[in-house]
Amino acid sequence: MASDEKTDLNLIENPDAITIIELAKLVQDELKLRKRFFSDLVSDGHSWDVLLTLLAAKNEKKDSSLTAISTLGGIKATTGLRWIDVLRREGLVIIANDVDDGRKQFVFLTERGQSGMESYLGAVAELRQLKMVG
Repeated sequence: MASDEKTDLNLIENPDAITIIELAKLVQDELKLRKRFFSDLVSDGHSWDVLLTLLAAKNEKKDSSLTAISTLGGIKATTGLRWIDVLRREGLVIIANDVDDGRKQFVFLTERGQSGMESYLGAVAELRQLKMVG
């Protein structure tokens, strides 16, 4: 593709499709927005994967055991455990023992973690609406 050629996503099928550059700017704006809701420590990388996975697991009623969250998030279990501990220290998740199996632990978003994720995603939806309309 020539460097001066306009690069659109699905432009042939959808004349209103946004360009790659517009999409990149939108992703940058979303990252900046994320940092307004969460500390730099948890606003990207594996900690962010864990937060998104916990939110999805809750809404889809999936297993939220420590190892399942790592697996669902596509990260190694040891890495997941480290980042879950960071999120726990930040007050965004809690870890609870399984009442039936003392060897198993579950991880859940705290009220602060849940409301932070919901507020952030609501702000992203508004941002996307503004970018698509404007």
